[in-house]
Amino acid sequence: MLEGEEVAGFCTDGHKHKVASTVSVVRHGKGKIVLSCLNLYPYLSDDSKSANSVKKILCNYIEYANEK
Repeated sequence: MLEGEEVAGFCTDGHKHKVASTVSVVRHGKGKIVLSCLNLYPYLSDDSKSANSVKKILCNYIEYANEK
């Protein structure tokens, strides 16, 4: 587990019930780093309705990065 991490999304590991971070924010110097294990890239060029949520997640990352 990372120290000082802000968990934005998580999941549990089946029968072990261990919580794992899927999206976290870690402070680094004067900024922040968004850590994500979500596999967004393959779906960004997809035109299906289900790909819209993936694109929205990426937009949210970009908007968050632009906040001061």
